[in-house]
Amino acid sequence: MDCREFRTLLRALSTLPVLALPEAASIHRASCAACDREARARTLLQLGSALSADQPRDGFEARLRARIAAEGGAPAVATWADAVGMMARPALGVAMLAMVAALAWSGWQSTRPSADDFALLADADGVLDSVLVDGFEDSATSTSTGTTNGTADAP
Repeated sequence: MDCREFRTLLRALSTLPVLALPEAASIHRASCAACDREARARTLLQLGSALSADQPRDGFEARLRARIAAEGGAPAVATWADAVGMMARPALGVAMLAMVAALAWSGWQSTRPSADDFALLADADGVLDSVLVDGFEDSATSTSTGTTNGTADAP
């Protein structure tokens, strides 16, 4: 018997105890560690399934009542401070989230360039100013004389 046949037999005999295996299956179980683990797992599952979950075990209610009496009876009633605490924590969390979102948005807005930023840059930067003024003067003189880039225009 091989492992596949053994597992097929285990599935077929799922209602019977695993201990009631045919002789060939018992021999294979003794020689194969994987199939032995499978058979042990099925045995444990069958033992657990035999317990009825429909009703609690005998004496459950008496044990439960004794435990409640030993722990001090009914649970404590919530106070006004507990109710405020239950409301304040989520409100503080939402406020913190709104604050983080507002800071992120304002940081994003402050990094965007505006038209005034370029004008201030041109006024404050001497190199940029000289390039703009020199370039403007060169183009103004070339258009008045009819030359472009130092060459005369051909008719």
